[in-house]
Amino acid sequence: MVNLTGLRVAFAQGAVNYVISDNGGCNIVSSNQGIGRVYFWRHMTLGGARSTYTDDGSLGYIQHIANTAKQTQVGNCTEKSAVAFMYLYDKNRQVCRPLNWCSVGNGAHMFVVIGTISGKKSFINRPETWPDDTIVCDPWNEVVHTGKQWQANQNCASSSIVQEFFC
Repeated sequence: MVNLTGLRVAFAQGAVNYVISDNGGCNIVSSNQGIGRVYFWRHMTLGGARSTYTDDGSLGYIQHIANTAKQTQVGNCTEKSAVAFMYLYDKNRQVCRPLNWCSVGNGAHMFVVIGTISGKKSFINRPETWPDDTIVCDPWNEVVHTGKQWQANQNCASSSIVQEFFC
């Protein structure tokens, strides 16, 4: 029998590593970190690129954000979670589906959720009902949690979770 939770954790950790690693990954630094001229140029480039983000509810929107982050190598939770989402989107579809790009706190934080119930958009804001094999991938905080661990550690009301994209 396949351990779906273990596989999802491994893929999610791979996504976090891909986002932050300079060894075969994207080496995306947080836009509020770093010093020097190169960092300043990257930050300014990202700031200009953010004005091109047009949320049309499509996969292309997430891809655009991810590509921008990979080009500039800088980003906050939106960019980092978009890169992680696309990394997971391209991986094993049986393991990494359903895949949700989510925000919490009126867009204050973005992350990826693997394994909620397919086709149930309203289900995402009730983590207490998530299946046991649900995994939260949060590259901004550089952590991977099971849904239950995330629920126990969250600093916000469950009802503030918004599903930005689902596949």
